[in-house]
Amino acid sequence: MKRIHLACLAGGAILGWSLALAFYHREAAHEKTDQTSPPRTLPQSIAPPTSSTASSSAIQERLEAALAARTELDTLRLFRQLLANKDSIDGTTLACTIKLFRGQPYLVKHASYVLAEECPLTLFRDLLEHGGLEPPERDILLRALAESGDPAAHACFLQRVAFSEDESELRVMLNGIKSDVSFLRGLPGVLTDPATTTLARRYVSETLREAAGDLEVRKSLKDAAGSAQDPLIVLLLANALSETGEVGILKDTLARIAIDFARPAGERISAINNLNGIPGADIAAMLRIAASKDPNPEVRSLATVELLRRDSPVTGLLAVHVASESQAQAAGLQRGDVLLSYNGQSYTLESKLREAAQHLPPDQQIPIVIYRGGEILQLTIHGGRIGVATQYVASH
Repeated sequence: MKRIHLACLAGGAILGWSLALAFYHREAAHEKTDQTSPPRTLPQSIAPPTSSTASSSAIQERLEAALAARTELDTLRLFRQLLANKDSIDGTTLACTIKLFRGQPYLVKHASYVLAEECPLTLFRDLLEHGGLEPPERDILLRALAESGDPAAHACFLQRVAFSEDESELRVMLNGIKSDVSFLRGLPGVLTDPATTTLARRYVSETLREAAGDLEVRKSLKDAAGSAQDPLIVLLLANALSETGEVGILKDTLARIAIDFARPAGERISAINNLNGIPGADIAAMLRIAASKDPNPEVRSLATVELLRRDSPVTGLLAVHVASESQAQAAGLQRGDVLLSYNGQSYTLESKLREAAQHLPPDQQIPIVIYRGGEILQLTIHGGRIGVATQYVASH
């Protein structure tokens, strides 16, 4: 009897350890699933029911019971059945259900795919706009829209991008699609849509600039640029194309913006910056107007720099930036000046000029010769760090 009793105890211990091990593996599997993207197609065991006559409230009660009992497949099956009752559920009700999944990543992830497959777009919009979701649930839903292969869901996602006025939401959405060309091809349309918010346009433009190396994305940008008329949209498209060498297709509109003195100075500056390096006598003529007649001194100096980069009458180091509270500023040096000589010596490299200046004591007065607006001027500057960024230009 003692041996039988000991055998029973041993068998019970083994069974207990087996159950504990099985539970551990189940939880570990869930944790592993949480760390990787779940499959986009859900298990067949939670396929939608062939028919449903139960009310939404009854389904909700059964869903909550399944959730309490931790029967995940039943929970997801009932969640899909709840979505099938499209006429008796709104965004607020759906949001309440989703909030029940908080703290259970496995359920939230799979529920998001059910939403992407089954949720009508009107209900999805209502859910995002009026459901009162906190950022964790909202971000999961947006990722679900992005990751689903449904074109209608993609359209809903892009519309959400266009209407968004929330920086964190835009970052989540646009970071989530940076590697998805099918989405990126649709962003130029968001950029040119008159209904798109100003904040969304700015984020979309930056996303497109980073992605413009892709041929398909670039083609979409060029197609949008071909029909763009709104100056703000033209500037954003130019920003997106700035790394591709394709900004020239917008040069006529950019030139008009650059000399439209009624527009904000920031827009005129952006237009001139985007025309950097684009050849043409018409562009040079526009820059001469901006350099001589623009009411804003910053725009005038920028246009002067761009003109001298294209066709300088002298050879020297063109000042493209003068640091505030620097020796250069104290001496009266301005952006757009061409430094012809420093302490009697001409330079073609900024590094050599910087090296020569640093070997001179700060209390020593150094003669410099500059070219400014057709005149040769002589100034004096203290030795030491000058505080100017330059670019070599040569007369032709």
